[in-house]
Amino acid sequence: MKTRSASISGKATLSRSDPAVFPLPARDGEPLFADVWEAQALGIAHALIEAGHLTNTEWSQALDAVRTAQAAEDLADRRKAYYLAAVGALERLLSDKGLIPAQDLRQRKADWIAAYGRTPHGKPILLNRRAHSNQRWDPIPEADR
Repeated sequence: MKTRSASISGKATLSRSDPAVFPLPARDGEPLFADVWEAQALGIAHALIEAGHLTNTEWSQALDAVRTAQAAEDLADRRKAYYLAAVGALERLLSDKGLIPAQDLRQRKADWIAAYGRTPHGKPILLNRRAHSNQRWDPIPEADR
């Protein structure tokens, strides 16, 4: 079995003890992620880095910029604020790097809000599949799986 590795020489590294970068650790047996979307946000960032679409430095700088902007806000839930910052950083990077046009991100967000509003409580939220059937984007090429 072959193990993939990469040199970190000359690259930014993150310290797990830095509260500006990492959320509060789990306490009293709580899971690290309160909701699936939190894990997905970080998973998408990791996949983009692994696929070479962005660097660790770009990710940490974008996340830091959003977290710095959040500092001015009164966010009671620091854990949720961290993951919201991760989503904001992803949106910014995807748009800035031309991976997903900003207009497409805005439209998809509007579609989700509309779908949420018309979905009865307890039912899964479904997007209009016809509107997005040709918009599948996969950060990891088939050959790299």
